[in-house]
Amino acid sequence: MNSSVDFGLYNCTAENGFTLASKTVRVGQIGIPEAALINELPVETKNVKVNLKWKKSQNSGAPITKYTVYQRIVNDGDTSHEWAKVQDITSVSVREVAVDLEIGRDYEFVVTASNKCGESKKKVEKIKRISVLGDVPDAVKVTDGIILKWKEPDNNGAVIIEYSVYQRFANDDEWKKIATIIDVYNRSYAVEIEKGKEYEFVVTATNKYGESSMEQDIKRIKVLDVSTKPPKTQAGSESSNTGVLHGAYISVILLLSIILFILIVVLWKMRLRSGSLHSNNEQDGGETIALKPIEDVEPIEQPLSTAEQAANFTYEIPGGEDYMPLHPSRRSWEISREHVEVIKVIGKGAFSDVAKATLRNMRDNKEIITVAAKMLKANAPDSDRKDLLSELELMKKLKPHPHVIKLMACVTESDPLLVLIEYVPYGDLLGYLRKSRGLNDTYFKDPDIKPQTSLSADQLMKFAWQVE
Repeated sequence: MNSSVDFGLYNCTAENGFTLASKTVRVGQIGIPEAALINELPVETKNVKVNLKWKKSQNSGAPITKYTVYQRIVNDGDTSHEWAKVQDITSVSVREVAVDLEIGRDYEFVVTASNKCGESKKKVEKIKRISVLGDVPDAVKVTDGIILKWKEPDNNGAVIIEYSVYQRFANDDEWKKIATIIDVYNRSYAVEIEKGKEYEFVVTATNKYGESSMEQDIKRIKVLDVSTKPPKTQAGSESSNTGVLHGAYISVILLLSIILFILIVVLWKMRLRSGSLHSNNEQDGGETIALKPIEDVEPIEQPLSTAEQAANFTYEIPGGEDYMPLHPSRRSWEISREHVEVIKVIGKGAFSDVAKATLRNMRDNKEIITVAAKMLKANAPDSDRKDLLSELELMKKLKPHPHVIKLMACVTESDPLLVLIEYVPYGDLLGYLRKSRGLNDTYFKDPDIKPQTSLSADQLMKFAWQVE
């Protein structure tokens, strides 16, 4: 019996020539039960605990021995995560269980039933989804005086996008916003105050759900306008004057030492550079040559192939006479942190965030250029920092190429660590191709940039040639 038509009522008849006997029997089918039907769940909730309830499953001919509750986390529609078992319930009359949730996450649940034939399948129609909404960040706690410093508050399920600094006079009802800080890694701000006045300060954090409360963790500062130092005696004044003179002498000596050190370093570098030039001259037959940036070197004209003609385009290298010397290993990549302004986060990688930023005064170039800034995620482990520095060292060794993202500069001598690379408004090629087909790109997420939704065969051929 291999199909459902073989099950049902059967009549058996026996005859021996004297009498007739018959018997009717029922043949039933035993199989795996159906998954349980979960009662309706809200699509969204702010609660961090939910009670799952479900209806009794069809046993398919054998008594149900247990129910099993599974859950998985869903990120941006991605359902590739494995199911995790929440609980086995062997008392089959109990069809309810409480599950803990985390804010800012999306979950899917399914309840399977088991009998002696096995466990039911996790069918799509039996899966329920619920989203746990976040909230505005917790109040910011100011930890220091005139230079206001604060700690990162709990973001309550959504990334903090800016801080706001407010000020008012003590006992005044109206707050005045004095600063908006978009660089969320910079958690300090210097305020200007006047003597003899009393101030109150508060710092708020903002995420996509709104701004945190302004009524908690208010910092009050009273500025005195009189000297609190005791009057000095004549002997004390003479001792103080002597100390000032000694301090001046020491300062002058330190300054001269620093100048001498700088001169030695400059002369050493000039000597190395001169030695490199002489070495090149000897190899080329003794002629004196002048090193030029790559963009000034005239290429040798060669006939283009059909693929090269189809994908011919111009690539503009950012300005600056010393953008890329012939020996990249001798180039100084380090710049001051004050020359970088982070605008907004546009993507997320394996161990870093990518933000759109502007860069000014790059190697005495007054022009402000747009760059992409790779930076560590909040509370990143040391291994992530090592990975980002390893990536930076690799990019320093790469020669410029029109089809490869270029390294522009870096900030490694102060936190946060920044790797500044060439800004491409449509992100990486793989993500651009995915989004042009309507697929999801988990790396580059700039809502202001929309890809071209229909690419011609000619454009795709150019992409392929450039990658090759």
